[in-house]
Amino acid sequence: MNLLKALAAISSLTLLSRILALVRDILIFRAFDVGLTDSFFVAFRLPNLLRRLFAEGAFSQAFVPILGEYKNRKGHDETRLLVDHVVSLLAVILFIITLIGVLAAPVIVYLTAPGFAHNQDKFELTVSLLRFTAPYIFFISLVAVAAGILNTYGKFSVPAVAPVLLNICFIVATIWVAPHLSRPIIALGGAVLLRFARLHPELADRVMGVSVPLRGAAVNNRLLNGSPADVLREANRCFADGLDLLSSGCAVPPLTKLENLRAMAAAGETA
Repeated sequence: MNLLKALAAISSLTLLSRILALVRDILIFRAFDVGLTDSFFVAFRLPNLLRRLFAEGAFSQAFVPILGEYKNRKGHDETRLLVDHVVSLLAVILFIITLIGVLAAPVIVYLTAPGFAHNQDKFELTVSLLRFTAPYIFFISLVAVAAGILNTYGKFSVPAVAPVLLNICFIVATIWVAPHLSRPIIALGGAVLLRFARLHPELADRVMGVSVPLRGAAVNNRLLNGSPADVLREANRCFADGLDLLSSGCAVPPLTKLENLRAMAAAGETA
């Protein structure tokens, strides 16, 4: 019964997320000009690329089985210590990556979308959007770790609602916030940051509480030695996405048209 209840909760929230994502995409493509959405998609793709590695890639696939083993064999205290080590170490790494993304935004945009350099306004807009969306790497990765912890303890609803809330933030930003801004597309970047800045404390309060030790045998000897197959698989995905990202900046057709087709084909992937 518990399995069926969890399955029903996750399935219903996933379906709701995909419906909202379709509404989100339709509203975005109708509300903003092609040039503006091109800037947003380029700025948001790099955080998505890193998300595959830290939030949904080899790291998470290595962490969750270890967490389950600790919970079953070593009890709550050892499991909490493992979570403290992992979250603290990951947070420091993600903070550094996020800081680089914010400070080096002009260089990153120039390297990933060199075609934008010919349009100064578009280039500066993309840089501004990247600075808004770069913290997404930090928050979504920690949210993914918290979701893995909650799933291990049989709590499925809170992690599953995260994509729903992100899509709602996009919809609200598009309909009610963007019309009041001098640069309306900035509302989408703000929606990304606001959603995960608000969601992360909610998840953290439900996990175990996090302290600040940065060393631990569990991290050094187990977690960082993930499955080579997982690492290779995620490296391949990241490489393919990286090529797609680099090519997008020089694409002849507007990037928004390509994104439109992808969004309608995969209607609902919240990234």
